[in-house]
Amino acid sequence: MITATGFGTQKLWIGEMKASSPGVSLLSVSAAHDDEPASAKLFVTRNSLETISNQIDAYSAFEERRSNVSSTKKPARFQLFESTSEFKPASLEDIWSGPIDDMPKRKSESVETWIRSDRAAYFYRVAERLGISIIGNPTKFTDSIVVDMTLNAVQMQALLDCTGAVIEFRPSSDFVHDYRRVDGDARNAISNAVAQRIVPAPAGAPRTVILDSGVYAANPLLRASISRANLKTVDVDWGTDDNSGHGTAMAGVALFPNLEAAATSRAPIILTTALESVKVFRPLSSTNLIVPRDAIQEAVKLVERDSGVERVFSLSATIPGEDESGRQSATSAAVDQLAWNDGVRSRLFCVAAGNVPVSRETPYQVVHYGGRNADFPVQSPGQAVNALSVGAYTDKDISVGTPVAPKGDLCPVSRTSQKWDNKYRTSNKPDVVFEGGNHIFDPGKKTSRGSADTRVLTTGRAAGQELDLTGETSAATAGIAGLATRVLSRYPQMRSESVRGLIVNGASWTPAMQRQAEGGSEDRKRVLDTFGWGVPDERHIQESDSNSLTLVIEDEITPFETRDGRCGLKEMKYFDLPWPKRELGRIGNAEVRLACTLSYFIEPDPLADKRARKDRYASHRLRFRFNQPDDTATTAQSRLNQLVDLDDDETEVPNLDDGRWFMDWRRSDIGTVHNNIWTGPAHELAVRGGVCVYPVKGWWADRSSPECRRSTPFSLVISLRTAHADVDLYTEAMANVPAHAIIVSTNV
Repeated sequence: MITATGFGTQKLWIGEMKASSPGVSLLSVSAAHDDEPASAKLFVTRNSLETISNQIDAYSAFEERRSNVSSTKKPARFQLFESTSEFKPASLEDIWSGPIDDMPKRKSESVETWIRSDRAAYFYRVAERLGISIIGNPTKFTDSIVVDMTLNAVQMQALLDCTGAVIEFRPSSDFVHDYRRVDGDARNAISNAVAQRIVPAPAGAPRTVILDSGVYAANPLLRASISRANLKTVDVDWGTDDNSGHGTAMAGVALFPNLEAAATSRAPIILTTALESVKVFRPLSSTNLIVPRDAIQEAVKLVERDSGVERVFSLSATIPGEDESGRQSATSAAVDQLAWNDGVRSRLFCVAAGNVPVSRETPYQVVHYGGRNADFPVQSPGQAVNALSVGAYTDKDISVGTPVAPKGDLCPVSRTSQKWDNKYRTSNKPDVVFEGGNHIFDPGKKTSRGSADTRVLTTGRAAGQELDLTGETSAATAGIAGLATRVLSRYPQMRSESVRGLIVNGASWTPAMQRQAEGGSEDRKRVLDTFGWGVPDERHIQESDSNSLTLVIEDEITPFETRDGRCGLKEMKYFDLPWPKRELGRIGNAEVRLACTLSYFIEPDPLADKRARKDRYASHRLRFRFNQPDDTATTAQSRLNQLVDLDDDETEVPNLDDGRWFMDWRRSDIGTVHNNIWTGPAHELAVRGGVCVYPVKGWWADRSSPECRRSTPFSLVISLRTAHADVDLYTEAMANVPAHAIIVSTNV
């Protein structure tokens, strides 16, 4: 490759030369600007190089006798040579298109690489030989292909020298970086351009309630989704403005499933949910103290004065100083009480697991990451059993620096429940994880911190700062709350118990998480304490497919009754599932995956552990068990009736485990959302089409009041998946579905 440089501000004449011209191909042309002369990048084959050399000699000879030669006899490429001051081999700096200071040097960074289509296959082979991987997918144009790659200067030079394919290197077109490079007016223009593509949700759409520091509703990306009337505060002296930016950042994460992807697309951004904000964080300038549980309770009252919409509550804050052993606190019990809501119309709260404390002066100590933050337990109110508690993982592609977390692993500061005291544990937390960003190693690799490349794009709190960055369990919690609200927008009559159950049921461990669980039962428990049930897949949650279906059963049960002055179990429920038996039998030994999730809310008693009865924190407890092969409803219920011992609340139900369930029942049965996964051949599952839901004692069993002998709702979510392509589970199941069950909509 060679560079032709022009004279001053004069035009460089390239004639009819094209990218597809044989021998000498035109790769790019730059006009003169800012005292930089015009230039052109040319790819010259080995044979054509000698031809050009001869043409230059002919041009030089012509110039020497120019006055005696007719203009009609000018040599080949006369205009090019006439307007060119020099030809030279193209350097890396010549090929770099962008601020020279942004060009990678020793450190690898994301680079947009433009290559010739006709040399692409060879280019890929050389890149593979050099150990260079491609980020994302190549974009093909008529004569060129654009690929993003993580490169340093040495690798860029090698690709330039060895392939003959490189047209140009550019700074990677990362939306965050592009946005941060420009000034305030340009940022505002970018934000407004994105805002013009937003199609807001219709009136009455479900709302994500941001319980935080307030929301900057004038942000052009938010203003169509939150009205002034929906900005509230628990203390009028605090106002509704967002002074810290945290609440506005959470609003953006909740509203947009992936703002960065939406911003870089040109398609309409169609929203199905809206926002509401209640300021529950005391500004630093205020001396009005409101305890957290009172602020949360008041926030719920404020928003529910408007009773015409469905809501999901998002609380991205934790309460430092409250117990971190797993014991229920006043705040977590208050959240449980609000979620229970007298068992009439439950509420869904998404709460953060909490972050390892870091600051600018005291960054994250990377030594903690080896144990996945085992020494930093989930913070209050993350232990609330009725809440959907959220940790953070990361799936971000990092192009700058060395990331701390491998792809698909724990966000470096996310807390876990690995060190919770089993005397107090009443649930498995977190329930799920969501994107919270990553960290980059500091020099010396003993500490780390987040950067623009590792964080999550969201909305900002001021004019000129319409976009901002966030992360950690705060962002993860808002992301899950937004997902839950989108589920409600699709299924507006669905109970909160069902929405929570769908999200847990639709979660799975990434390969990085699975590798940490390969050692057996104890490793699985540790991974459960770190990641919950993993990362929810929105598509699986929202849609069924021909080889994948999700069934939701909403029902209620009366756990207890009084007989002869004593409390006894009143009923269990047996469901004969609308099983696609013919299809399961037809595919025989093909592996299928069944996930079953039981979700219900309880009335809390936060003083239960004072009586050394953590099992009495819940008003009632439920369990599910699948039947044995060829069981009938009668035989399945009869077996459970014989095995359940009311006088021993920790008694396990034996002989119902065929070795194919993923998690030990003693762990999966904890809390109020129970999940387990069965994996095996399809023909074995074809003859197990029934499931029992039955009660276990809680504190209602110790009381004689009528309220403790009431019915209570529950939701059972069952998903069935197989990688087998030639199968239609959905159609057969849909034909058998009972009236009290919902099969989530199909996308086929």
